[in-house]
Formats: sequence, structure tokens, C-alpha cells
Amino acid sequence: MDLDAIRKRCAAATKGPWHWCNYVTTGDRTWYWNVTSDLRGICGGHDKKKSTAPTDADGDFIAHARTDIPALLEEVGRLTKLLDGAREDALTFKRAHVKAVEEVRGLKKTLDSPGAPG
Repeated sequence: MDLDAIRKRCAAATKGPWHWCNYVTTGDRTWYWNVTSDLRGICGGHDKKKSTAPTDADGDFIAHARTDIPALLEEVGRLTKLLDGAREDALTFKRAHVKAVEEVRGLKKTLDSPGAPG
């Protein structure tokens, strides 16, 4: 997944939040489905029969994408930092474990050698 490309698309899109309207009348036209921001219309269709209009659930999904995707990207970034930290911690613990095992082996070798006290 190319998170940088997703971030660029988010940055380039009309600022949010976006809103789903089942229909909106502008002048002498009625748009029977429309996703808008506070600034302008985002997408819409003029279909008096509403046969090709998105469902309310689809419209909500499209409208919320403008705020959901940046929030998800932020969460991915937060989790990535946590994972990087956990990986570093695991590597530190692994190094300490290897060092401790080497020390124990060295002590065992000393204790097992001829003339060792004990």
C-alpha cells in the first residue's frame, strides 16, 4: 500500500468535511444525489428517477471518506511508530539475552575446567 500516494490525494482533494445530501435544489435544477463540502459540490447526479443514484449508505461512505481516510492515515502512522519502537525493544532484549547466554556459558566452562573450585 502506497501511503504517500494516499496522503497526496488527501492533500489535493477539496477540504472537508464533506456532506451527503439525498437531493439538493440549486436554481432551477434539482440534483437528486450530491456530496458537498462547505466550499462546493464534490460529486452529484441529475436523475429524476433516482435509479442510478447511490444509496444513502454509499453516499455516507463517500462523504465520510474525506475525514475517515486522513484519520486512518494518522492512526497508521501512530501504530507504525509503536511497532518500530517495539522492534527496537525486541532487538535490545535479544542482544541482552545473547550476552547473558554467553556469560553463563563462560561461567559454566570455568566451573567445568580441571582445577576449578567446587
